[in-house]
Amino acid sequence: MDPTLSGLIGAGIGALAGFLGSAVSVLGTLVIQGSQREIEKKSLASAFYGEIGALLEIVRRRQYIENLEIALDHVRRTNTKVFYSIKPTKEYFNVFNKNIDKIGLLPSPLPEKIVSVYILAFSILEDVEHYELFKDLDVETQKANLENLLTLFRLAVHYSIETRAIIEKKRLLSE
Repeated sequence: MDPTLSGLIGAGIGALAGFLGSAVSVLGTLVIQGSQREIEKKSLASAFYGEIGALLEIVRRRQYIENLEIALDHVRRTNTKVFYSIKPTKEYFNVFNKNIDKIGLLPSPLPEKIVSVYILAFSILEDVEHYELFKDLDVETQKANLENLLTLFRLAVHYSIETRAIIEKKRLLSE
């Protein structure tokens, strides 16, 4: 065989081997990255699932909705004001605050649902923080404020339950 042809074939085989080695290496890296992304996605979904579940349990155990309904019913029946107060003293949104930049890793519609849950929750906290400022308002305004707060609580609970169900349905809980 001609030495030039032999050299070209050898070089071609070497180049092909190098290319295949690089391709396998890149493919391996992509598989590992995809696997890591899947683990991170499940971990993130599980963390949101847990935090939202804990928030639902707090609302249930402290009977926030039931107490708001009682207060609103009293205002409607008696046409007199009530003093209603919730004083949050802790930060309850650690998962959200520390992972908002990663929320896009989750499949649709989870980012939208999760953001809705937390925006409603932040709004509720803002309202209850300032509720004392409204105690001197007239009965109709207080009734409207209680109705709005009750609506926000119900919406937050609804979106929370819906969000957790989506996480379960998409099998995103870490094992």
